[in-house]
Amino acid sequence: LTLNLGPIAVRPLLERVTAAVIPEDSRPLHWQIEPDLPPLWADEIYFEGIVRNLLTNADKYTQAQLPIDIAAYVDEQCLHVSITDYGPGIPLAQQAQLFDRFHRQEHGDTVSTRGWGLGLHFAKALTKAQGGKLTLTSPAHANPAAPGACFTIILPLTEEIGRASCRERV
Repeated sequence: LTLNLGPIAVRPLLERVTAAVIPEDSRPLHWQIEPDLPPLWADEIYFEGIVRNLLTNADKYTQAQLPIDIAAYVDEQCLHVSITDYGPGIPLAQQAQLFDRFHRQEHGDTVSTRGWGLGLHFAKALTKAQGGKLTLTSPAHANPAAPGACFTIILPLTEEIGRASCRERV
């Protein structure tokens, strides 16, 4: 894997990827982007792929009338980008294996949607390769009908922090 690390303007990238993944007016989007975000230090193509995967999953698992929350903020020289859905959530028993290769989330006796079960595995690997961490919080909401899941990408803002690695700081 060859990384082409450099500064990335986060808000425009998030807006562009969201517009490409979620058709306009197809569902509510809640934006919570910290004003004046500094540039992210990452590989733009791989960062975009991580965000695209998380948004695609959020859209796939959330009913059309329910929102998706997109947030970005800085904490201790690391950028946090969260994608939160209002889907069925991820049972605690499945969370440990969720990032494993070919793992598919099950609901009852069936796998919920089509796919190879590689998206989250690659998203986590690409985040880690860039000195970051990908986390999961589920349930993300108190509503038992739509507990949801929150995936947070944590990456360094500068090359110096990248060397220290955000995954060790969190």
